[in-house]
Amino acid sequence: MAVTIKDIRALRGELGDTNVSLADTRELLYELIKHSDQEREKSRQKFDRDIKESRQEFDRVHSIAVADRKRMNDFQEKLSHKLGTLVEDFVAPDMRRILHLVSGCPMEDIPDVYVRQRRRLPHDKGQHLEIDAYVECDDLVLINETKESMTVDYIDHFIKNQLTRFREFFSEYQNYKLWGCVSSFRMEPSLVKYANRQGLITLALSDGLMQIQDAPDFKPKTF
Repeated sequence: MAVTIKDIRALRGELGDTNVSLADTRELLYELIKHSDQEREKSRQKFDRDIKESRQEFDRVHSIAVADRKRMNDFQEKLSHKLGTLVEDFVAPDMRRILHLVSGCPMEDIPDVYVRQRRRLPHDKGQHLEIDAYVECDDLVLINETKESMTVDYIDHFIKNQLTRFREFFSEYQNYKLWGCVSSFRMEPSLVKYANRQGLITLALSDGLMQIQDAPDFKPKTF
């Protein structure tokens, strides 16, 4: 703390007193200077404490951020793994039920679901086709395409490649009717309408099951 005007005025008052000796004056100045040095030291110490506390708070917040980032990375890793098994975990177990609902085919007449089936052309091994899942009943095959986040481009690609070329790679179904369905965690209403206009069934996850999203009067297209 610096010498104040009040201190100077007090000093002048004492100097005006003829009874105040020069030694007393020097002692007073010394005390004032000492007091000022002590106040500066206190300020410096307080500043140092504030800096230390700020650094400690920064380290604490940084540690929390690092821990949160690690938890987020772990969550994303688990989510990515779950997305990679979306077909096996959610879609495939419900395919027989979905076919029963949309076609009326009895559940007992629907065999196992075929998951992640990959075929190559006999005369051209360089061309291959992979189907996420399909299920059959009598002369009907329901073919599914699953995406984490469905888009119009995915729908168009599914029709152009998987549906229209299915018999080319899976020749045992040459005389079967083909229905297509697209599935995702969530299907936007606009995508449901678009897929329905193309004749595709739409599925989305709800309450742990794949649920049909189509309009009540929707009829699937036979490819």
